[in-house]
Amino acid sequence: MTPSKLLGGGRVDAVEPSPHDPAKAYFSVLRYQLGDDKPYLYKTSDYGKKWELLTDGTNGIPIDCPTRVIREDPSLPDLLYAGTDCGLFISLNGGKSWESFQQNLPITPVTDIKVYRDDLVISTMGRGFWVLDNLTPLYAPNFGLHTTQLYKPKDTYRMKYPKTGGDLYPRPAMFFDYFIADSVNTPIRLEIENAAGETLNTFVSDKWDVTDTIGNMDLSSTTYLLDQSLSKSWVIIDSNGI
Repeated sequence: MTPSKLLGGGRVDAVEPSPHDPAKAYFSVLRYQLGDDKPYLYKTSDYGKKWELLTDGTNGIPIDCPTRVIREDPSLPDLLYAGTDCGLFISLNGGKSWESFQQNLPITPVTDIKVYRDDLVISTMGRGFWVLDNLTPLYAPNFGLHTTQLYKPKDTYRMKYPKTGGDLYPRPAMFFDYFIADSVNTPIRLEIENAAGETLNTFVSDKWDVTDTIGNMDLSSTTYLLDQSLSKSWVIIDSNGI
C-alpha cells in the first residue's frame, strides 16, 4: 500500500478517498520538520497497488513548497485542490499540472480544504477560515482556456424576505461570471431576456452614468458597469463570523 519510493519519517496530514472512483485515492506528506521542503502529493487509481507522485517540482507547485492537504472536487473528478505552505493551488487535469489559486488570499499555510455546496472553504495557519463562493465556473469544460466566455449562472431562487431587511435578509440577486481575453479591445454587452425573448436588462462596459443604475431588477433598463477587478473573490470569516 505504501509507495516504495516514499521516504520515511514524514507526516501524512491528509488522506483523500475519491468521491467518484473507489479505486482512486490521494494523500499528502509533510517533511519540512526533517529538513525536507519538497512537496509530496500522491495518487493511486488501482486501490494502492501503484502510486503516482503529482508534485515533481516542475509542474506548478515549487520544489521548496511543503504540502499539507489534497482534495478532489465532488462535482468534477479531475479538479484537485492542494493546500501548501505557499498557499492554495488547483489542478484541472487530475494532478498533471498545478497553478496558484490565491486571488486575494494571503500567502499562508493552507491546512485543510472542504468543498461545500459548490463553495470552497479552507483553514489556514494563523489567518483564520476563508470561503470562496461559487466554484461552478471551474466546472465549465472550457474553463482555463483563457478565451472570452460567459459561464452558465448558478441556479438562483427568489426568496420572500421580511420587510425589515438588513444584512440578515440580503436582496435577491443572480451572479454572472465571465472571462474576457486580453486580446479583446471592444465594449462588452450582456443582455438579460425572459422566456419570451424580451430584453429585461442590458449591461455594457464602455459607459458609466450613475443615473442609469437600476434599483429594481423587475424594470427593463440599462446598467453601465465600471471595469472592476475580479481578483478579490475570497471572504474571510473572523471570530465574529463576519
